[in-house]
Amino acid sequence: MTISNLQTLTKPQFDAQLRAFIEQFEGNKPLPYDDTTGNPTIGIGFNIYGDKSPMRDQVFTQMGILDTDVDMRKKLSDVINDPGRRTRALAAANNQTELNKINAEMQAELDAAYGQSFSMTPDQINTLFDAEVASRVSSVNTSSGVDYSNELIALISAKFNGVYGQGTIDALHLSDPYEARAEAWYQIRYAHVAGQNEKRRYAEAALFGLYGQGQDKGNRGRSPIMQFRYEVSLI
Repeated sequence: MTISNLQTLTKPQFDAQLRAFIEQFEGNKPLPYDDTTGNPTIGIGFNIYGDKSPMRDQVFTQMGILDTDVDMRKKLSDVINDPGRRTRALAAANNQTELNKINAEMQAELDAAYGQSFSMTPDQINTLFDAEVASRVSSVNTSSGVDYSNELIALISAKFNGVYGQGTIDALHLSDPYEARAEAWYQIRYAHVAGQNEKRRYAEAALFGLYGQGQDKGNRGRSPIMQFRYEVSLI
């Protein structure tokens, strides 16, 4: 069983609204930058940090830096993974002026290693984003049973941000669809590290909704779990 009373969307509506929602929080940047967790990122939230980064490999491929060009990939990866710069970026998380300086340093080093501007074109960003969306939609749809809707947008956003986990999946499959919605809403809104992307979690929970389309919002429409989650939402 999964949630019912979905706020349904057509596929074109879903695609457009999902992209707008993700870009609202991730941005769309052709040049690399350090995100709020100190991870070098490019495009629409493409995290390119790490010793082994499938996303970085996909970014390189989109940019025409193929896996056969081992030396170039290694030079660029070494710049991206510079531990000293990442430490500085983490320390400057709330200092945009310092972050801009750090990002400019990273860009200059990448440009020097690459021999030209290290940047993604709009077409490259769109192609990679569309592929990532298709993969995540398939995964989340399979695990949640939720089709094109506002609820699926909220779940996909959580997936992009790494917080769509087993707790949410289990909640979505509670036997009572109304309790499933209430518990899933709670997981989206509160089951994350305190202070981590709070605005995004709030927006995802609001989009998902504690109540489904046409559902009675009075006490008559609430199970015990829903009543509890409703009271929590008022705090």
